[in-house]
Amino acid sequence: MMVGSSNECNCSEAYWNENYREDFINYYSNLNAQEKIDYFNALAQGRQAFLGGAYDLTAHLLSTIGDATTLVGYGLTLTVVGAPIGVPLMTIGKGISMTGSGMSAMSSFSQGNYGDLAIHGGSIILGRSASKLISNSGMSSFSQNLLDRNTSLKISGVVRLIDFQKSN
Repeated sequence: MMVGSSNECNCSEAYWNENYREDFINYYSNLNAQEKIDYFNALAQGRQAFLGGAYDLTAHLLSTIGDATTLVGYGLTLTVVGAPIGVPLMTIGKGISMTGSGMSAMSSFSQGNYGDLAIHGGSIILGRSASKLISNSGMSSFSQNLLDRNTSLKISGVVRLIDFQKSN
């Protein structure tokens, strides 16, 4: 059997059989120059919308996973027995959550949504400021970590509540 013969089935041939190719060639060749430009602009806009949605979903997932990781670490730390595992988990979770918040802020900025930019960007600035105040407080390292992650969770919770209120 020859490769590419009509008896052989592969993905590209199953999708782009002769009829589809002919239909597309006939359709495209009958378009004038402006219609061709509009056709490719519509394809580019669809691709851009898809990528923007994927970016926003990634930002939301990172924020959610980071908050969940911080919460698990916080719970383990409160049991005292799990503190050696909980404190690093809280730190990792906070970093993941801040990455998601930063991505959300950048997405809001690129879309011209300055209200959401203020909310997400403000939460990052507030979180960093609170962390700085807590680290300068003179408490023990364990107490500083616990209070910092607690504050981070509360700030993230407020942002989630604001986002929820805006969507409803």
